[in-house]
Amino acid sequence: MDLFQRPTGEALPLSQERLITVFKENDWRYFIDDEDDFGALWDGSTFFFLLRGDEQEILHIQSLWNREIDPERLDDVRIFIEEWHRTHFWPKCFYRIREDGKVRVFTENNIDWEHGVTDKQLQQQVTCAVASSRSFYDGLEAELAL
Repeated sequence: MDLFQRPTGEALPLSQERLITVFKENDWRYFIDDEDDFGALWDGSTFFFLLRGDEQEILHIQSLWNREIDPERLDDVRIFIEEWHRTHFWPKCFYRIREDGKVRVFTENNIDWEHGVTDKQLQQQVTCAVASSRSFYDGLEAELAL
């Protein structure tokens, strides 16, 4: 099923409990941290599945790559991200520079489920966000020859 097709099954409000159910049904491991944020690890990268919006209707999936980049490679990272955004719909990719100068790379994927979401749609958003993020990280790793 495509994310934008009419859902089969009942579209219910988004909730962390529903995400947990989808993870359990797919035998995906997950954790809930000290701040009650729902997360998981894929290939060493950390993914968070956060509910945003006034009604907690937006599923914001953000990941942090498991590598740190030296600051002298920042231009290479910027060029790769710009090219990725020109040629791919997902995920949104960005970086942050830490106080020690190391570059950390992130991805995110957001969908507004204001009118409800089926379990199948939740599963597909998670699968799409994780797969597209991993593809981005694999490409960046190859580009930087890490």
